[in-house]
Amino acid sequence: MRTLLAAVLFSSVLMNTASAQSFRQEQYENQQRILRGAETCRLTPREAARLQREHQQLNRQYWRDARDGGGLSSSERRDLERRQYQLERQTYRDLHDRDRSWR
Repeated sequence: MRTLLAAVLFSSVLMNTASAQSFRQEQYENQQRILRGAETCRLTPREAARLQREHQQLNRQYWRDARDGGGLSSSERRDLERRQYQLERQTYRDLHDRDRSWR
């Protein structure tokens, strides 16, 4: 019984850690997309600044949620993943919208 309980506890910790790592990895990759888009002029300065600001807000929310209560709850994780997906979609749209009016 004790071994089963330890195994369940350990697996839940691993799942929580894996989820956090994948979220941070997606954050990093999207951040790199934003930076590359700004460097290659595929993003206007205004688009890049807005995406950076949204990225920073999401990152702050992640750390605030993780710090409160010792980890992310499932509802906090879902909310962060939803916001991350929206930011990735917006980054993609801005990178491919052919908005070059600032040149």
